[in-house]
Amino acid sequence: MRAWKKRRQLTSTVVHELNCYPEGDIVEERGLIELGEVDCCPKDECCLAEELRRNPESLKKMKAAIADQTRKEGNVQKKENVKRSQVLRNLIRPSHKLTPKQCRYLGDAVFAYFCPPDAVILTTNTTDLIPLAEAVGKKAEAP
Repeated sequence: MRAWKKRRQLTSTVVHELNCYPEGDIVEERGLIELGEVDCCPKDECCLAEELRRNPESLKKMKAAIADQTRKEGNVQKKENVKRSQVLRNLIRPSHKLTPKQCRYLGDAVFAYFCPPDAVILTTNTTDLIPLAEAVGKKAEAP
């Protein structure tokens, strides 16, 4: 709870606040942080889809970074990377709708995509995020 309350002391700005994850009050239940109801903008497609489709080259580069990471790890692909890669492939196709569930599968790819070019993504998940960020010319590092 203390870490959540101090989260803005680590960052200088919020780049792209999401309508589906409002920064309201949080509650602790069963030792977990409960953010309340999380719901996508329109029910039929994620509110980030239009922006993500504006740069298909970045989507292709992140998809390739996932494939490269898999080759380096001896063709063992983590389940989250399989889903992330499938969603990136589908987003590259303009006719495919991005569902809220698929948006959640994008995970770290969203951070890499929306990070400003002159910023650094702070993450404890450097294994997954550094390859995605570097693929699109951005930087990620541990805090």
